[in-house]
Amino acid sequence: LIDPDKSDIGLRRGDVITQVNQEEIWKPDQLIAKYKDAKKAGRKELLLLIERVNGFHYMPLPVR
Repeated sequence: LIDPDKSDIGLRRGDVITQVNQEEIWKPDQLIAKYKDAKKAGRKELLLLIERVNGFHYMPLPVR
């Protein structure tokens, strides 16, 4: 879904996505499934909770 080296959404190498739309995830397949569901539903964004070395941050992920 995302190549941090080519993306401008704010993700950095080493970021860990811990939640999507306030639901915990722990496998990449879960993120992909939520992305596909959002796309089918016509949503414009997903809300990600990102863990970084300096703490947790929320950021939107555009659904394209």
